[in-house]
Amino acid sequence: RRNRVEDGIVYLQVSRGVAPRGHAFPKATTPPALVITAKRLAPNLAQMEKGIAVVTLPDIRWKRRDIKTVNLTANVLAKQQALDAGAYDAWLVDEAGMISEGTASNAWIVTRAKELVTHTPDYRILNGITRLAVKRLAETEGYTFVERPFSKAEALAAVEAFITGTT
Repeated sequence: RRNRVEDGIVYLQVSRGVAPRGHAFPKATTPPALVITAKRLAPNLAQMEKGIAVVTLPDIRWKRRDIKTVNLTANVLAKQQALDAGAYDAWLVDEAGMISEGTASNAWIVTRAKELVTHTPDYRILNGITRLAVKRLAETEGYTFVERPFSKAEALAAVEAFITGTT
């Protein structure tokens, strides 16, 4: 209310606390540090109606993508490469040729068999809150929810493909 946010985002970030810089965990525990950002963000109705374009790029991120960190250099580079190519985002492709997720989003397809497919929640993706909400919605709407990797060819053959994320 103080920020006059009606349509927007409230983002909470919690760290393990404040300590001198170093790689080892601090010996003494400190209270967690909390940063909250609130900003207005109007829905982009044109994107919602028309859709967005994505490109596929090799996933060069570290192997623990399920851990939310500030180490986002590979994500930032991929997002910029997508924008430079005229796309909204990039879907990242792993060594096996499977799509893991977007640069800051989860990747989804809907198959002709009315399956809602998204990557397995393991070390290769960030299992977001919005992703879990869509999972619950899909089940109530009669979709078969399937957690498994999918290929670019499957995405191109899908009835629909979309992304979800905080915003």
